[in-house]
Amino acid sequence: MAEGGRSTRPDSVAASSRGKLPALEPTSTRVQSASTNAAALATTVAKKDGETAEKQQICLDLLKDGYVQSFVDFFYLTHSTDGAVFVTESNTSPGDSVNFASRTATFTTSTDFEFLEKNLRDFEAGLRGGEANWAYETLVTLARGCEERKQFKASVIFYQKCLRVAQHANNPELMLASNRDLGRISSQIGDVENATLFHEKHLQMAQVAQSEEDQHQAYVHLVQAYENYALYFEEKGDVSKAISYFKKCLDVAKACSDHESEGKANYRLGLAHELLGKSRQAVQYYKEYLEVEKSRQNPRGEGAACSALSRAFTKLDDPKSAEYYLKQYDYIAGKCDDFEMRCEAYRSLGDTYIKQNSNNKAATYYQKYFDLAKSQGASASAVIDHARVAIGIAKGNHYMERLFAMVRDNDVAALRAWRAHKSDISTQVERDARDSTAQM
Repeated sequence: MAEGGRSTRPDSVAASSRGKLPALEPTSTRVQSASTNAAALATTVAKKDGETAEKQQICLDLLKDGYVQSFVDFFYLTHSTDGAVFVTESNTSPGDSVNFASRTATFTTSTDFEFLEKNLRDFEAGLRGGEANWAYETLVTLARGCEERKQFKASVIFYQKCLRVAQHANNPELMLASNRDLGRISSQIGDVENATLFHEKHLQMAQVAQSEEDQHQAYVHLVQAYENYALYFEEKGDVSKAISYFKKCLDVAKACSDHESEGKANYRLGLAHELLGKSRQAVQYYKEYLEVEKSRQNPRGEGAACSALSRAFTKLDDPKSAEYYLKQYDYIAGKCDDFEMRCEAYRSLGDTYIKQNSNNKAATYYQKYFDLAKSQGASASAVIDHARVAIGIAKGNHYMERLFAMVRDNDVAALRAWRAHKSDISTQVERDARDSTAQM
């Protein structure tokens, strides 16, 4: 106790003593909760211990039965992480063990263990007996099983082993299938470079085998592989490399009559040439794109082509051609009854006429842009605001043209009228706009 009989406890403690203490959880509840947690922990530990014991037993059985390679593969597959990442050598023989790099299990259930043990045993037995087809089919089963378990990198390795078995057996049919599967799985994990290489090999082998079905299949896969590789280079800023792969994509799309991909490739080539400032070449690709979309009877594609052509011609300082394709775009957008396409057409036509100093025509299309946006209500508020500003700019420019004309012509009477009654000019602008609309 301190002087005067006051408590020396901290204020917080003294304050808490004056109020009500929080109610403590009943002892029985706390004991029950702790027991539940302990039971769950014990179950988890027991489960892990059970899995470990099962893995150890399988490893011992494989060694005891003389399946040394299967033991090594099983051990690393059940103790690896990140989808079973491991290192391989291109010159290894078909039966070489995989050399995994990481150490946290990705195959953890009894079903996984049974699947791996059976197929690894069968694969090794097939190799020993010189049964290439048997060994190959077992590897395919392992690879697809890994795919189903989302262990894609492990799947890649098993497909690589498939290819080595096929090469060792000098079996063209199996080599073709292996390159196809490796291209497909490489695409799936985003390895665009290897996906392209394997699909190219797939196509070469299909051409040698004169298999039309395999050639078509390879073409279809290559279209996607080349497009992905081109987009990869485009994202990296290497537009020239992107163009080279878009051209390959275009050639392959034509070869397999994939008109949708043919159109897309032409469009991407046009965009890439625009990025390089080569609008003249871009126009050629956009025209090809337009023809392809017409043949496909795809109005949205036609609209995109017309919009792109108008943009390219604007960069080439050819306003007449730009206006022509924009009017085509406007017509197509009307047929589609597509709000966004129609808005873009009206806005772009207004922008084109502004650049041509045809402010009266610009105001007309901006007004259409505004009316269309307004019909959508609050959902198009941003578009409405943009259209309102555009109309104001076009009309303001037109007012200035009229004012400058009055000054140039020394039309004092008109200037006095403008000063006293500015609405006269506004009325004239609106009348001109109506006349212009009637002529279109």
